[in-house]
Amino acid sequence: MPGPRKSTPPCRNTETLPVAAVCRRGASGWRAVVTGILIGTALPAAPARAENILDIYRLALANDPEFLSARATFLAEKQKIPEARALLLPELFASASYLRNDAKTIIDRGGANERTQDVQYDTSGYALSLRQPLFNSAAWAGLKQARASVRKAASEFASAKQSLLTRTAAAYFAVLRAKDNLDLAIAEKAAVKGQLDLTSARLEAGLSTITEVHEARAQYEFTEAEEIDARNRLDDAREALRTLTGRSVGTLKRLRPENPLLTPDPPDIEKWVENALQHNLALKAAEAAVDIAKEEIRIQRAGHWPTLDIVGNSSRSDATGSSFSIANPEADIRRDNTSIGLELNIPLVRGGLVSALTKESKYRYTAAEYASEKQRRSTIRSTRSAYLGVISSAKRIVALKQSVIAGESALEAKQEGFQAGISTNKDVLDAQRNLYRAKRDYSDSRYSYLVNFLLLKEAAGILSEEDLARINDWLQ
Repeated sequence: MPGPRKSTPPCRNTETLPVAAVCRRGASGWRAVVTGILIGTALPAAPARAENILDIYRLALANDPEFLSARATFLAEKQKIPEARALLLPELFASASYLRNDAKTIIDRGGANERTQDVQYDTSGYALSLRQPLFNSAAWAGLKQARASVRKAASEFASAKQSLLTRTAAAYFAVLRAKDNLDLAIAEKAAVKGQLDLTSARLEAGLSTITEVHEARAQYEFTEAEEIDARNRLDDAREALRTLTGRSVGTLKRLRPENPLLTPDPPDIEKWVENALQHNLALKAAEAAVDIAKEEIRIQRAGHWPTLDIVGNSSRSDATGSSFSIANPEADIRRDNTSIGLELNIPLVRGGLVSALTKESKYRYTAAEYASEKQRRSTIRSTRSAYLGVISSAKRIVALKQSVIAGESALEAKQEGFQAGISTNKDVLDAQRNLYRAKRDYSDSRYSYLVNFLLLKEAAGILSEEDLARINDWLQ
């Protein structure tokens, strides 16, 4: 007869334990060994230098090609304003020349008395030309268009920076998620190996069947395959992070066992949608694109309108050397000329080009308006989806936390029932499988919650580095 069972301490709340940890409820030796393996694999050794999420973000700021491309594009677009303004400012041109001339002049073509004279002389000169636009509708519309282009580029650059925040967090947590899954795969394999060894020993004692041993071995081989797959996913996640940062990263800091579950503030989905419609950066860029298309209509329509400029010219030319004149062969010639006035250019007929370009720009303006409306609807949808994602992932964390506790209790009961002959080997294997599935889901839900929270703020256009710093404080 078995002796009385020893009392065991109650199971601790799993939210205060690492994902792969289990409660020490049983008293049998083989359960203690398996539990020790689970806890040992779940607790990583303290690294000498672990990088946190802000470290990774700063690396991404300096090395991510997508962000760096967006920054270079923004800096290039900023030059459109001085380029457009230049068409409204004075233009001053200077030119200079120096020529050596050698000519033959026929003086008298009358029969045998024909005479020629060789003429050699130098000419030099310079000229200054000034032009100041007074009325140029296309140039003024071009300046407004340039300002709209810079607004669009600024919104796209700010959006790229916010996107980098969320991409960094997603890539960082993808590595942590893959590492958790690998730890759980190793722990599950160890647990199944313990069950396989126990079943094999019971077979030798005549307490189990060969079928049960085959079931345990098949489950063990399956966990081996899952461990290989988990290692591959971890390598791939690290490679994705290296693509972002430009170098391989070392050990990453993990989430603390317990962190607060923040709810969106304000807790009103319509307020978040309203805020997104005012501040969403992709929507602002789309609205700026409409302004660009609108000014393009004015630019093309201005092809029918006249332009008026102030023009001024000043020039001087000198000719020295053997002269053109026989009477004064050594004369030097100098000419000075200065003029200033108004120049009016009126386009009359251009073969219908201006009308065609104006119609084209009108159609493109209509297309930009539809694109802006599409972005507006997409902003509403993404904001609602992110808001609901935060709410659902927070509730999912609470539910899966309880599921882990229930799974541990179920596994303990099946293990005790197996020893007593009440439960089958398959019952124990299924309980182990369910427990580790719950642990994986619980791990995934914690990371998904944090990413959804950042996506909500990005959709609302208010995501900043401070939000990433807050998450950074939740790391070990």
